[in-house]
Amino acid sequence: MGPKAIFLTGATGFLGGHLLDELLAATSADIYCLIRDHDSETGRVTLKKGRETRPLFPNEKSHRVIPISGDLSEPLFGLAEKKFNDLADNIDAVYHNGAHINTIYSYPRLKAANVNGTREILKLAGRGEKKSVHFISTVAVFYGQNRSYVSEDDRPKIAEDLKWGYRRTKQVGEKMMIDARKEGIPASIYRISRIMGHSETGVIHNLNDFLCSMIKGCIVLGTYPDIDIRLNLTPVDYVAGAIRYLANKKDLRNNTFHIVNPRAISWNEWFDTIRSLGYTLKKVSYKKWIEELLNQRNHPENKFFMLLRLLLNSPKSLFSEDLLFDNRRVMEALAGSSISCPPMDKKIVSAYLSYFKKIGYINASQRRCFD
Repeated sequence: MGPKAIFLTGATGFLGGHLLDELLAATSADIYCLIRDHDSETGRVTLKKGRETRPLFPNEKSHRVIPISGDLSEPLFGLAEKKFNDLADNIDAVYHNGAHINTIYSYPRLKAANVNGTREILKLAGRGEKKSVHFISTVAVFYGQNRSYVSEDDRPKIAEDLKWGYRRTKQVGEKMMIDARKEGIPASIYRISRIMGHSETGVIHNLNDFLCSMIKGCIVLGTYPDIDIRLNLTPVDYVAGAIRYLANKKDLRNNTFHIVNPRAISWNEWFDTIRSLGYTLKKVSYKKWIEELLNQRNHPENKFFMLLRLLLNSPKSLFSEDLLFDNRRVMEALAGSSISCPPMDKKIVSAYLSYFKKIGYINASQRRCFD
C-alpha cells in the first residue's frame, strides 16, 4: 500500500512540478506542497502558474494538492507549532526537493534555506510515527575531490571552502540524512546529474543554465568551441519518474541512488547532432571562440552575450568534472519497469531546439539547412 499523504518541497520548480505530476498519477495520496505564499489560495495559484509551460494536472486530481504556506529557512517552516504537529500527524512520506539553488552564492548565504530547512524536514519526519524522507541531492557533491569513479555508496567529504555554497549545503544535507538513519528515520538520497528538458515536449525551465546559454551563443555565433569533455544530461521526466518509482520500493529505503544518464555524450557529439539538424556551426578552438564572444559588444544580442561572458571565465566554470558515476542500483531497480533514460540523440535534441524556437529563445532564421 502506498502513502496516504506526502509532503513535497520545491513543487513550484522544474523538477518539483514533475515530481508532483508523478505523485498524483502514480499514487492516491494527498500532496501537501510547501509554498512561499501568504495563504493557501495564493499558493494554489502559484502552483498553477509554475505549470503554464506544461499540461496541468487533471482537474479531478487538483483537490489532492494542498498548499502549505511556509518558508524552508524558518523554524518549523514559519508554521505555528500546532499546525506543524498536525502536518506531521497527517503525512507518511516526505520528498525534499526544495532548495535555494545558486552556484555563485557562498555557504553562509544559502545555509538557512538549504541546511536549516533540511533540519526542519527531519524534525517533521521524526515527530510521531517516523516518516520516510527522500532527499534530492546532486552529483556535484563529489566535484573537486580528486576522483574519477563514484559508487552509489560513496560519501562526499564536506568542502572546507565556503565559497562553493550550494555544493557544500548538499554535502551537509547528505550527512544529515545518514545521521537520521541512525535515529530510525528511513532516509534515501538521490544524486542527480544535469537536468535537461522534457524528452518529448522539449520544455526546459532554466534558460539561464550554462548549457542552454552555450547552445544559444554557439548558434548565434555560428561556431562552437572544441572542448574534450563529456556531458551527462538527464531529461526531467526521467528524473521525476525514476525518483517516484525508487521511493515507492520499501526494500530500497536507506540507500543512495545515482539518477544519471547511462549514455553520456561528448561535447563534440552534442554539436554534431545540432549540425545534423541543419544548423551551420564551425568548430574552432576554445581560445578563438572566446575571442569571437568578446567581439560581440555591438551585437543586437549584446545583453545575452554580456551574461554569457560573465559565466565563462574558463571552461571549468561551465563544465562539470568528467566523473563516472556508477548507477547499478538504479538500473537493477528499474529493470522491467517502463522507466528508462533516453539517449541524447537527434530526436531529443530536435525537441529541445524546437522548444527554443517556439518561445523565441533562438531565432528560426539562425537555422540554415544544408539540404
